Amino acid sequence: MNKAPTNLIEVLAKAGGIDRTLKAYNIKIIRGSLKNPEVYQVDLSTMKGMTTADLTIQTNDIVYVEEYKRPVYHAIVDIAPIITLPLSMATLIVALITNLKR
Repeated sequence: MNKAPTNLIEVLAKAGGIDRTLKAYNIKIIRGSLKNPEVYQVDLSTMKGMTTADLTIQTNDIVYVEEYKRPVYHAIVDIAPIITLPLSMATLIVALITNLKR
């Protein structure tokens, strides 16, 4: 917990920064009541947006950084464990058969 005021850049840095899977141009700060929130949109991909990043984050603010949608990548990651075992078994069987023929 911080005793001094914290700006958006510090909050993002403490959370691990913005990597290539996150949209630096679409950061939202949600402030106030969830029934009637104030939403600030910050674009850190430009110099002008960096000047607004000096915004002080208040207690109970929500900082949301949108992630790039990568359906093919996520599908491959999800299916990799299912494909790896049969592929490994097939490779092992082919290697065994090849070695036994020698």
